[in-house]
Amino acid sequence: MRSLTLDGTVGSDPEDRKLAGIETFSEDAVRLTERLDTFWSMPTNRTGPLLAALVLSACAPEVERLTPVGDVQELMIAVIEPAAEVYWDAVGEILDSAGVHEIRPASDEEWEAVSHAAFLVAESGNLLMMSGRARDRGDWTTMSQALIEVGREALKAADARNSEAVFDAGAEIYYVCSECHAKYAAETLRPNDARGN
Repeated sequence: MRSLTLDGTVGSDPEDRKLAGIETFSEDAVRLTERLDTFWSMPTNRTGPLLAALVLSACAPEVERLTPVGDVQELMIAVIEPAAEVYWDAVGEILDSAGVHEIRPASDEEWEAVSHAAFLVAESGNLLMMSGRARDRGDWTTMSQALIEVGREALKAADARNSEAVFDAGAEIYYVCSECHAKYAAETLRPNDARGN
C-alpha cells in the first residue's frame, strides 16, 4: 500500500509513512492524493497547502483518546480477578467422604455468568495494553494478547456449555496469568512457586 509523505507526495517507502505518522491509506485516498498532486505542483496555485492539510487530516489515523480510569492493580482487583474466579469456580470436582461431587453450571443463568466472565477476561487483555497501563510493548503486549486469545477460547467453551472445555480453558487462563505475574508481579505468586523466589 502507498502512503502520503510529509511533502504531500505519494510514496511507498515505509520510512515516509513512519515520518508522516501514517500507516496506510485506502486506494481511494491514494487516487485523490495523486489527482491533487497536479494542483500542488503548480507554482501559481495558492490552495495547495490547504488541500494538503485537508487530505492529511482526512487520512490520518485517529489519535487514541482513551483514558484509563484505574491503574493495573485496580483493574486486577475490580475486573480481572473477579471474572477469572467466576470462570475457575464454574466447573470442578470435590472429593469428600460422601464421594465425588461435580460442580457444573446448572441453569441458563449460571452458564451466562460463565460466558460473561470469559468475555471480561478476554477484553481485559485490551485494557491492559492501553496507554498508561502497558508496562512495555514487548512481553507485556505479548502476554496481554495471549490473555485475549485464551479468553476467546474460554468464551467459546462457555457458550458451547462444555464443562470439560471450560475446565481446560480455565487452566490456560491460569497459565497466561501466572506467566505475566512471574515477570511483572512476582510478589503475587504462591509461596511454593519457584518463579517468585
